[in-house]
Amino acid sequence: MPCLKKIKKMITTTDKYNIAVITRGHSIASWQYAVLKNVLAIEGVSLSTLLLKHTSSKKPPLAVQFLHHIERYLYHCQPHYFTDKAIDDLLGHADVYDLANTSLPDLGEIDFIINFTEALLADDLLIQPKLGVWSIFIGDDEKVKSQLTAVNDFISENDVVTMGLQIETLSGTPNITLYQSNTSVDMASLCRTAEQCLHKTSYFIPHYLNQLKVSELPKPISFAQEKLAKNEVSKRDSACLVWQSIKRITKKMDHKYRAKEQWALIYGENSAENSLVANFNISSFKMLQPPEDRFWADPFVVTQDNKNYIFFEELLFERDLGHLSCMELYADGSYSDPVKILEKPHHLSYPFIFQHDNDFYMIPESGDAQCVELYKCTSFPYQWEFEKKLITNIRAYDSTLFKHDGLWWLFACVADDEQCPSTEDLHLFYADSPLSDDWQAHPLNPIISDAASARPAGKIFSHNGKIYRPSQNCAASYGAGLNLCEITTLSTDHYSEEIISQIFPDWDKRLKGLHTFNFNENITVCDVIIDNRK
Repeated sequence: MPCLKKIKKMITTTDKYNIAVITRGHSIASWQYAVLKNVLAIEGVSLSTLLLKHTSSKKPPLAVQFLHHIERYLYHCQPHYFTDKAIDDLLGHADVYDLANTSLPDLGEIDFIINFTEALLADDLLIQPKLGVWSIFIGDDEKVKSQLTAVNDFISENDVVTMGLQIETLSGTPNITLYQSNTSVDMASLCRTAEQCLHKTSYFIPHYLNQLKVSELPKPISFAQEKLAKNEVSKRDSACLVWQSIKRITKKMDHKYRAKEQWALIYGENSAENSLVANFNISSFKMLQPPEDRFWADPFVVTQDNKNYIFFEELLFERDLGHLSCMELYADGSYSDPVKILEKPHHLSYPFIFQHDNDFYMIPESGDAQCVELYKCTSFPYQWEFEKKLITNIRAYDSTLFKHDGLWWLFACVADDEQCPSTEDLHLFYADSPLSDDWQAHPLNPIISDAASARPAGKIFSHNGKIYRPSQNCAASYGAGLNLCEITTLSTDHYSEEIISQIFPDWDKRLKGLHTFNFNENITVCDVIIDNRK
């Protein structure tokens, strides 16, 4: 393949790509079909060549087949991504070459090749396309074997599966990762984990091609896949897989029939702002526990006229849809009865509140409505009216605004479609005003693709000249813990951050998670999930 320096010289802001694909025949796995379909849906991408490299496909080990069968019964999951699908309707006028019967054609005008086979390719093929040969990897396997997806991560009890897009390199050198995503492991289901992994792969190449529009080639990620030829699961691994699954299913059943989870609010009084960043310590906070028929979560605090108000999501278990409420927190720790301030036919949560030109505004989480909505306060704190839609046709979760360098920045986790998780891909938008309806998408979106740190967890703030972003750790489970991330680069064409502190609710065995952190000059508020055993 070309070296990285050579690739960098070739890449321009062009939106036109002439591609080829390598398959084992005229049928490919359904997840591969989805990958190719999404790539060809991009304007300017055309498929000119299909290379057939026939390889045999093996059935998965009996342990994997057994687990998939059991999980179909327990969880009603249908692993359709494992099945084959004909590719002919995507070929158009592409030339077809069978590499077993013909010599290698001249591929010098091909921009990149997508390799859908598990075979290691010859060096004379790897060096021809301008941008190299690309393939998808999942976990510690260089090549994706559909029905073995996430098996090793499941056996190892990993919280996330690392996967991505790679350039295949010459023999004897590790492949180079171009795009990486960490997706959470469904701790009770191998089948659902595999389905989620395979579904997300269909967006890797579109995301990466979008990133190539910036003036500089995105820096290759250090995570690199070795050239593994691991096509089987050992008997020992099969036994471990079955044992792990029994433990996980038992834990799932215990949780389903014995656990009674409830989100509650906790708060602490601020004596010095320094402690917020230096310690990030909330173990001594006081709890505000809701009645048994509901939960409270996603707290935001606003002080007005020397009164402290907490805005939060309130969800009644019987209705199972969140609405937004507000309560006043008194100096002695008592509080007023919650007042419902906003309710919709769809779920609402995360009432992000900010002040602009002396008016209060709120952006609630309304991903189910597929838009980012703005509300204006007409009588603080309980009266709010719809103002406008900031962004439409988007599944955005926990939208968070921050002003920096004369621009307003909107951070939100975005799900590419209804099957994608809402906790893993952080997108960034910017505009001249928080009230704008012309938000520009950042060219590196998603700027973070990691279940352990993507989803916002509260207001972004500056401290001692540095910018900090609270984020959720949703790797092991939704809202398992909090991160404090320092934003080191924030501009219209670059973004970077690093985690400087983490907190998990390990000070009380009843607590199973926390996922919001907000403060002002008076108090700090968070939420925790309590396991009230039946």
